[in-house]
Amino acid sequence: MSEFLDMLLRSDCPNVLKNLPTKKVECVTMSKRLGVKAVFTIRALPYGKIQEIRGMNDDANSALHILLNGCVEPDWRDSGLLNPSEGIVTPPDAIKNRMLAGEIDDIAMEIEKLSGFRMRTIREVKND
Repeated sequence: MSEFLDMLLRSDCPNVLKNLPTKKVECVTMSKRLGVKAVFTIRALPYGKIQEIRGMNDDANSALHILLNGCVEPDWRDSGLLNPSEGIVTPPDAIKNRMLAGEIDDIAMEIEKLSGFRMRTIREVKND
């Protein structure tokens, strides 16, 4: 058995689903627009969730739903963000009403990077 397989079989091998990485990012354009720092706390999404979002949506809506599911703070599901009289009836509506399209895409991309997408995670191994 290889050393790598031995590590994967150990009971102390980290379970990434139990401790998904998080980080804080500032949306500088939103900060300028609001006059306060627009700091988002984002968390990686598990593989199955990203695939589910991608399978149920086109590219534009995928970014929106990745942001919705990977954003810890602010909580876009807070009912105070909804305003039915202005057509803001769902959390995605609240996001689209308060954020520019590029801001949504940029934060969704950061969530994807935390999740292991959109970056190089492998390298070629040369024979010794």
